[in-house]
Amino acid sequence: MDETLRSTYRDLFPFCQLCGNVACDVHEIARGGRRVKAQGVRCCLLHLCRPCHELMGDYSVWPVERQLRLKKLADPEGFDLETFQEIYGRQVDIAEETP
Repeated sequence: MDETLRSTYRDLFPFCQLCGNVACDVHEIARGGRRVKAQGVRCCLLHLCRPCHELMGDYSVWPVERQLRLKKLADPEGFDLETFQEIYGRQVDIAEETP
């Protein structure tokens, strides 16, 4: 795990990237077997408050595609769909407008 990147990311985004409250959890968009690799890559991270982090765990409400749309809005400089897809192992369509 790249703690330097995670610490820098926390400092860069001190507020929840979903609701704007104080953030406390770094969330990896790519989970499961890909989570370890995702921990060290900015395009795979969101900084969230605890309630929003718990919401992200429900894929029926927050599928990967929707999380990536949020990432694109909340951290456009850190958004990199191509790198994310390499880590995730498949193509992801984020064409819908809303996160």
